[in-house]
Amino acid sequence: MLLNDYLSKNVELLQGRSVIELGSGVGITGILCSGFCHKFVLTDHNDEVLKIINKNIKLHSCSEDTSPTSHGLVAEKLEWGNKDQINEILQKHPGGFDFILGADIYILIVFNSTFVILELCIRYSMDSMIITEASKHQMHLKEVLGTRTIVGNLEGVIYETTLE
Repeated sequence: MLLNDYLSKNVELLQGRSVIELGSGVGITGILCSGFCHKFVLTDHNDEVLKIINKNIKLHSCSEDTSPTSHGLVAEKLEWGNKDQINEILQKHPGGFDFILGADIYILIVFNSTFVILELCIRYSMDSMIITEASKHQMHLKEVLGTRTIVGNLEGVIYETTLE
């Protein structure tokens, strides 16, 4: 909810950009962003979830074209750390991505230098252990001012993470 709220209020950040989302769930963020992103790749490791994502992409399509790539949206299988799947995604999208989005990300993964900026929305409070671990991987975390809020009974905040 926090990530989608932030993106809907800051659409200029992603206008015309290519984006990949880690662990897209049913695809709500990608569908929200499809109106202003050039390309949005939704990923998940679960085949059943990928079927739901593709169905939601088709349902969202306003045109007669109901292919899974309507509106710049596409779903890809991605198990974090699976180098074959990462390489396959990079081959399909050789220009890389302007942004990587993720909600409820607790493990930081460095993919490839083609990913310039990593946006993290972490639903629970970020502790010093995660900040220290990110630093070990040459990642700098910076809280986006004004995004710290309570969602349900949990504290949420958006971090911008850059590769050093």
